[in-house]
Amino acid sequence: MVCSECIWQSLILFFMFTPFP
Repeated sequence: MVCSECIWQSLILFFMFTPFP
């Protein structure tokens, strides 16, 4: 089961660990 908060947290972590140019 996927919750919107879990998705937001995953996106935030993804952007945090993704090196921006």
